[in-house]
Amino acid sequence: MSHRQFSLVILGSIVIALLLIYWGKETAVTATGAAAGNIESIQEMSPDKITQLEEALEKKLKEKLQLMKGVGRVEIFISLSSGVVHEYANNENVTKRTQKQTDKAGGVSEITEETSNHQLAAASGSSQPVVIMEQRPAINGVLVIAEGAGNAQIKGQLQAAVQALLALPTDKVSVEAMAAL
Repeated sequence: MSHRQFSLVILGSIVIALLLIYWGKETAVTATGAAAGNIESIQEMSPDKITQLEEALEKKLKEKLQLMKGVGRVEIFISLSSGVVHEYANNENVTKRTQKQTDKAGGVSEITEETSNHQLAAASGSSQPVVIMEQRPAINGVLVIAEGAGNAQIKGQLQAAVQALLALPTDKVSVEAMAAL
């Protein structure tokens, strides 16, 4: 096996591992008894939690990229557009009551009263709402600063790895050489 093939195997393994880590936590739970279309989207993250999510993703990416041959030390900056968005199941109860009234002159009037009640659906025996879907935040961009990025081949490998791992287009990933300290 040539050096290039070995590098591609290592890079592919890293890409697969990071994809599993990043997307493996995404959940999709079916809500029993919830009517189709009765969902409520709620973005639940404060700026502090978004920062924590960015930092966790940066740490994982940094650990993996530093394993690549020739890369050396790496610093990562990731910018997320928002926090995680959850869609919850709703229980919807609609009551419709129609009443007909006849006045003394023989005129008939009809009164229709409709009441609607929306509640987040909770799993039986729990007060936690049923999550239909969890949507990960969109990544605005990634900056990779690496010691080995002065080498065009290493820079290209870093660019390709980040793009593949995070499913980003070229214009959202910047790889730069680390300044000598």
